[in-house]
Amino acid sequence: MTKLETTIIALFALFLSMCSAQPVHAADQNLVREIIQCESSGRAHVWGDDHKSYGIAQFRKETFYEFANAAHLRRPNWRDPRQQIYLLNWGIDHGYAKRWTCYRLIKKGKWPHDIQHSSSNRNSHIGMRVKLDDLQYRTAHPLGGRHSSMEFW
Repeated sequence: MTKLETTIIALFALFLSMCSAQPVHAADQNLVREIIQCESSGRAHVWGDDHKSYGIAQFRKETFYEFANAAHLRRPNWRDPRQQIYLLNWGIDHGYAKRWTCYRLIKKGKWPHDIQHSSSNRNSHIGMRVKLDDLQYRTAHPLGGRHSSMEFW
């Protein structure tokens, strides 16, 4: 990812921390970027772990809702890439980074050299790649520019 994309992710995490019931301190955005690249190659709608994990941060459904509850998200949606990025940041910030296989691989120095990404042979071509400039627009205008608050946070 470019420096601009890394900056966008950092700004997104900061914006979400201002909108959420429980603040998030922006996690190391290089680490967040690496985890996303390892887990999903930046694709928002990809399945992994034999259809047990989903999305840009490859959350299992039960883990997503566990984190969403702990982070006090009002309208959690497992399939929303913005919420997955938010909860990835929240999870890292609150000591849950080891719950991601890719975090452990990164910390051991086994990624990106030893594997392409964790879902490389598990239906990884289903879905689309997230465009960070689109994500930035939706962050700046989370409800299409018509509302000033993020109702689902």
